[in-house]
Amino acid sequence: MWESIFTLWGMVIVAIVCGALTTVIGTVAKEWRKAREAEMEASLKVELIKQGRSPEEIERVLRVSGKSN
Repeated sequence: MWESIFTLWGMVIVAIVCGALTTVIGTVAKEWRKAREAEMEASLKVELIKQGRSPEEIERVLRVSGKSN
């Protein structure tokens, strides 16, 4: 009798741990991707400024690339 209870609780605990790990890993991956995108956008802006582009040109490039902040 106790074996079946422990087996059930063991499965519940494993399911909870797997769900928590999935959530944590998904959140970390999403935030890492957002950070990388912001880093790449910032380096693009720096490069365009170094090239002497006007603010309007920079805005146009960012709009075309899908980032219009």
